Amino acid sequence: MVLMKRIKRVKDKLAVFAGEVAALRGESIAYRIGFGLLLVLLSPLLLLEIIFFLLAGKDPGMFPAAPPVAQVAEIRPEEVPTQLRQLLPLAIKWGSGNPDNVDELLDASSEAEREELRQQTAPHMQAIADWLDSQPEEVIGQSGTAGLFIGLMCAYEQACRGEP
Repeated sequence: MVLMKRIKRVKDKLAVFAGEVAALRGESIAYRIGFGLLLVLLSPLLLLEIIFFLLAGKDPGMFPAAPPVAQVAEIRPEEVPTQLRQLLPLAIKWGSGNPDNVDELLDASSEAEREELRQQTAPHMQAIADWLDSQPEEVIGQSGTAGLFIGLMCAYEQACRGEP
């Protein structure tokens, strides 16, 4: 089970790199060549990181994950619809915005904490989704508060699947 979690985290990290490469389609040829050279230089380090992580279970941090949203973004309660503001403490705790951090939080949490997450979030999932769907995409990308609620939804879904 632990190995499967490690493999999932490696897969998620590789998916991020694949997304970055796919986003290059609209860039200039010089930018794509420069990025390709950078990938060639970093590939051996990434391979070493993956091997170390799979064997030791610890991320050596050569390619560190982004810090949790709550640490870098301004949280604005006034952005949150009134009926969802009661969930703001849960969103701050669980909604880091970073899947790796959510996995670690769930791993470190007790069953009682995960049950609290499920019970308090479940009745509001549709309202959260409706609120986020009503926001323009550029607002979602710039709003730390919206990012916390996206992370809260991810944590809720993982907790419901029984994935600590």
